[in-house]
Amino acid sequence: YSGFDLSVQGKSSLLSAMKPLPLELRLRIVAVVDQQEHTKSEIAVLFNVSERYVYQLLKLRRETDNLAPLPHGGGAVLKLDEAKLLKLADLVAEFPDATLDELRVLLRRRSRLSVCLNTVWRGLQQIDFTRKKKSRRAREASPEERAAFGEKQTTFPVECCWFLDEFGVHLAMSRDHAGPARHPRRGG
Repeated sequence: YSGFDLSVQGKSSLLSAMKPLPLELRLRIVAVVDQQEHTKSEIAVLFNVSERYVYQLLKLRRETDNLAPLPHGGGAVLKLDEAKLLKLADLVAEFPDATLDELRVLLRRRSRLSVCLNTVWRGLQQIDFTRKKKSRRAREASPEERAAFGEKQTTFPVECCWFLDEFGVHLAMSRDHAGPARHPRRGG
């Protein structure tokens, strides 16, 4: 038992979550080392662990007189705690059409918090904000209003208009997404 869950497919192996070795196995490894009948590299091969792991077990026993796995060392501190998530929610409410990058800049200016785009995205997911795809034309307009506007355009004096060549214009010049249509997904 090596602490890894290995599934071998051809020549490659896929590693899943690392787990500490059971205490019984740790005790057996150290007991074999204490017998001094094998080298540490032979013991590592025998128990399917690395030689370094054998040395780490011996060091752990020397320093703590115990072979139990150490507690988790912690991890990265979250940059967006509850107060900062509320600040992000306020920013989205104030600037509903802001992009992720604009929200990131606003967070840096107003909260003195420097985060990456992924952190802003995960923060928006945590507070259940959605991103609404912007339509290129108004789908909300009623067909009657649309027909009335079309009739008005046919009577519009063309000689008063300036026509621009849109050859150099492409769709990437406008935003693809707007801010959330409804703020909390659950609230409807």
